[in-house]
Amino acid sequence: DSFVIFGNLALNRWFDMSVAVPLVSLQLDGVHQISDQIAEGSASEAGLGDIALRGKIRLYANNQGGAALGVDLRLPTGDPQAMLGAGVTRTLVSGIWSGTAGRFSPHASFGFEYWSDPFQIYDPLQQATVDAGRHGVAYDAGVEWVATNLLTINGELTGRTLHNGGRLTY
Repeated sequence: DSFVIFGNLALNRWFDMSVAVPLVSLQLDGVHQISDQIAEGSASEAGLGDIALRGKIRLYANNQGGAALGVDLRLPTGDPQAMLGAGVTRTLVSGIWSGTAGRFSPHASFGFEYWSDPFQIYDPLQQATVDAGRHGVAYDAGVEWVATNLLTINGELTGRTLHNGGRLTY
């Protein structure tokens, strides 16, 4: 579960900045069985996640939409050992588009995320820490439809691909 404290400041018509401070609560329960051996476990942790700083500059304005360039900086403030943060600095540079067509307001974004170091996980089979991915692509598309003066319907598709992500092999 995440509770995010978020603030946004529009400096002018063309540039805005924001900050997001996530407070994360994590609960894991699991059972694993190989042949006749069963392993069970549970863990919980709570604390600060990775803080996000964002700047966005509008490159082109068109009525209620346009095109913009966004830069997101994720600081490694969450504890990676407790799975509250990634443990690496991440920078996402993305192109953002939005428009209006009557009661519809579509939007989309696509960006590349640079990681300062590979994300690392502990592999119990190798009994060592291994690289589990570095850099990625993030994308988003959606639409807002004003059905009536009292009802607005939103649809959103988001995704993220991590390059060279960890794989299980035996």
